Amino acid sequence: MKKTAAFIVLALGLTAGAEASTYSDNLAKCILENTSSADQETMTQWAFVTLGKTAAAKKVQTIPAAKTKEVETKAKNLVTKLALGACSKQFALVMTKEPKTGLQATASYIAADLLKDQFVSSGLNPSLKNSQLTNLLNSETMDVMGSLLKNVLKK
Repeated sequence: MKKTAAFIVLALGLTAGAEASTYSDNLAKCILENTSSADQETMTQWAFVTLGKTAAAKKVQTIPAAKTKEVETKAKNLVTKLALGACSKQFALVMTKEPKTGLQATASYIAADLLKDQFVSSGLNPSLKNSQLTNLLNSETMDVMGSLLKNVLKK
């Protein structure tokens, strides 16, 4: 894990470039393309418990802290494996070109894609696009997801 922390510190120290969202979209696509259905279930659960931390979701249902921690640990291991393995190029580009917003944009893309898949598999409006779903997710949700993704990769 020292390697992971050192890589992130180095990557965060580099200057940001232009072309917002291209790099984060590519990282999100890589993560999604390199996950099995079990991995995608883990990511869907992660998106669910992340949304569960928002004030709006807490008004509906509270997710037990132990379950949240369990899901976050599984997601952390998966994302770390992909960020340092199959998606290492995309991860490095996000960290160098979009260090302030890239991980949040990546989390947003992944959450929207997983949500779309859940809608489709449930027979609900399969014509929704990721951008439409992202617009449904409020800024509090995206802030929580972006922070969690940063924390997942820092550990």
